Amino acid sequence: MSKKPLPVKNIIFDLGGVLVDLDFDKSLAAFAMLGIPDPKTAMGRDEDKKIFREYETGKAGTADVFAHIRSLSTKAPTDDELTAALNAMIAGFPAGRVALLRALKPKFRLFLLSNINPVHHACVQALYREKHGGNFDEHFEKPYYSHLIGRRKPDPAVYMHVITDAGLNAKETLFIDDMPENLRSASLAGLQTAHVAPGATVLDLGLEKLLTDH
Repeated sequence: MSKKPLPVKNIIFDLGGVLVDLDFDKSLAAFAMLGIPDPKTAMGRDEDKKIFREYETGKAGTADVFAHIRSLSTKAPTDDELTAALNAMIAGFPAGRVALLRALKPKFRLFLLSNINPVHHACVQALYREKHGGNFDEHFEKPYYSHLIGRRKPDPAVYMHVITDAGLNAKETLFIDDMPENLRSASLAGLQTAHVAPGATVLDLGLEKLLTDH
């Protein structure tokens, strides 16, 4: 018989696909307009994935990434055009998810763990201010952004970094993500996990029940 999980005292949220809606097709369409034929294929090779991973861990800068993207283009897109194309995928910051964070914060230690690059980070912060006012990071005891901590999911080390840095008991901590590979490695680190499945949202997880159980 498996042991009953300990009551949740801490919650770690993913950002994209959990708190923020993403539409990757919008960025692909924007890159096509900037002269990259079949951007899904052109930007999906191992060397492309490598530089974007390095961008998300602070090992490559925005200038490096923009130079790489320009090398794939038949045009000469400006920095502003490339920034807009990257950010086109950030589709929305739904009010219901902000309300959920506000409801949970008084009773739980809340954290954020996001694979993110500097351009997307700035866009998310600006979008939150525009739509909801204030500072998005204030919802969390501490946000962990991959490009600032030099680690990204699903590397097991990133979960141990958060657990150690925040002084968490992993067994009392719920990690929420939309990517199964991230959840698998989080589970190996001892965290409880919840999956935001395709077509669902974090609001479908029934986190409000934690409030009544707490």
